[in-house]
Amino acid sequence: MRLQTSKLVPAQRGSDRALFPERSLDARGVAAQANEEAEGLARPLTPEFVGELRNLLTTLAKGHAVQRTPHRIAVSGAQAEADAPFITASLAITCAGSGYRVLLVDAGLDRPRLHDSFALSPSPGVTELLSSLEPPHLFVQPTSVPNLSLIGAGAPVANYSSLLSRERLFHRIEPLANRFEYIIVACGSLPPSLVGRVAGGADSVILAVKENVSSLRDLSSVVEVLDREGIANPAVLMVS
Repeated sequence: MRLQTSKLVPAQRGSDRALFPERSLDARGVAAQANEEAEGLARPLTPEFVGELRNLLTTLAKGHAVQRTPHRIAVSGAQAEADAPFITASLAITCAGSGYRVLLVDAGLDRPRLHDSFALSPSPGVTELLSSLEPPHLFVQPTSVPNLSLIGAGAPVANYSSLLSRERLFHRIEPLANRFEYIIVACGSLPPSLVGRVAGGADSVILAVKENVSSLRDLSSVVEVLDREGIANPAVLMVS
């Protein structure tokens, strides 16, 4: 898979910390670990792809306020339903392999996929989390990838739109903030209105678009909703 960075958040004053500390694996090590421990990935993770994701993380970190941790990232797509979950899982694995504690959350309630990547149950997960008052740590599952935990999509429900609109997901999982350095939420193939709702509270948003498939209209509809939610300058990735 090749990523083409079309637009990234502008550089701002941010953290001076080393993005990839001494405890991190190199790109080849991250890819090897992922392919061994996350056998359910849609395709093998390559060192080249890990390198592209690290470049993206470096750019996003420049716009991330040093006093705000963890870094909250939402990932969605415009006519890239098959690729967005893989990109999200790969991004989380890359962060974890770089030595950071990562929470991956599957908010793609219309087509949950991330639990399959790690051979885990989707439930209990987001649907149970948003329909209860239980503390969010009860829904966190460790994965076979070191440093990476998952909150799956949860049991299927007919009213997932109402659940996602009821309370902002990032707000609901805020009590977990001191346990992780990255919280990455997958929006999957949710419609733009729900993407905006789920992404509310994110520091960065990544939009995957499919080369020769996604249209400018598809992309604009998501960007407009994000703008209304106060989220500007999402990173747009071209997937071929």
